[in-house]
Amino acid sequence: MRVIDVSRPLSPATAPWPGDTPFTLEWKELLARGGIVDLSVLALSPHCGTHIDAPRHVVEGGIGVGELPLEPFIGPARVLRVRPGAGGAISPETLAGIDLADPPRLLVRTDTHPDSSRWNPRFAAFTPEAADLLAASGLLLVGIDTPGIDLPGAGGLPVHRLFVEAGIRWIENLDLSTAEDGLYELVALPLRIIGGDASPVRAVLVQR
Repeated sequence: MRVIDVSRPLSPATAPWPGDTPFTLEWKELLARGGIVDLSVLALSPHCGTHIDAPRHVVEGGIGVGELPLEPFIGPARVLRVRPGAGGAISPETLAGIDLADPPRLLVRTDTHPDSSRWNPRFAAFTPEAADLLAASGLLLVGIDTPGIDLPGAGGLPVHRLFVEAGIRWIENLDLSTAEDGLYELVALPLRIIGGDASPVRAVLVQR
């Protein structure tokens, strides 16, 4: 069995979304300073690094991340390497010829956001037309190796809203750089943050 870590590291070097709270780790107590334990305090936006958005993130009154059913985040998944079009757009043509429904989890590798320490304002993401295609396929979950499922500057976050309407869950900012095209077992569970809009995840692919 091979386990591939497809989550991005969280550290003060991790670039957050512009305007979001960056990751910090403060030591409240240290063994090296005479403390009885090492004890830290974390602060971060839940959209920092690899994370899951809840419907509440974009829909008033939507379900929070701590209340999401967990089944979409565990099970067979396909890693698919794509070549985005102009402006980083992942369109229906980008996904042509792929059986999108089998397995019901699709992780899209674009290689357009390789450095977690630098914010890239031109990352690849889905067009609304591609989101319609994914929704029609009956997928349970979609993942992408960029900070968002909507193209930068997409007003109103249409892909987020289409996925909510279709009941698709999604993972943003995966690190798929060591995952080749193929079938895997995905495990990527959100924290049980009651009413939360998002959660960091430790996402892994299992190859048996």
